[in-house]
Amino acid sequence: MITGSEFAYYYLCARKLWLFSHAIHMEHESDRVAEGRLLHETSYSREKKEIDMFGCVIDHFDNKNNIIHEVKLSPAVSDVHIKQLQYYIYRFKHEADLLCTGMIDYPKLKRKQPVTLSDADEEQIETDLAEIMKIKTQASPPPSPEIMNNICKSCAYAAYCFA
Repeated sequence: MITGSEFAYYYLCARKLWLFSHAIHMEHESDRVAEGRLLHETSYSREKKEIDMFGCVIDHFDNKNNIIHEVKLSPAVSDVHIKQLQYYIYRFKHEADLLCTGMIDYPKLKRKQPVTLSDADEEQIETDLAEIMKIKTQASPPPSPEIMNNICKSCAYAAYCFA
């Protein structure tokens, strides 16, 4: 099974995906991850946090309207966030025969981003899943980027990759 985190990491960095999928976890040392956890704890204060549904750990599920909610710390709307939520919608559709939509909540921006899943998105997800499995089953991790980019600067694995 491919987790939502692994799916998102595929779009961020193949090395991060490989390390995470091989139980090399650095998130416990990241201030940014700690800040994100605090945001999750204060969002949907009356609702249960991080619900595991059909193998997807989601922030909130509105079962009256079939809306999967994800809360994101980011100061900007991200394509990676949209892709991750589309993956959750895909999983609900294919594993539970449940048609859903999604909503990304950006509390710092006071903004919400609706997310849907098209046939083309589903085809892309199926291609991505095959590529993710190739990366996860490699004997060693993909190489570190040659230069630390903006994604690397906020990554929990930065010290590991650039030490």
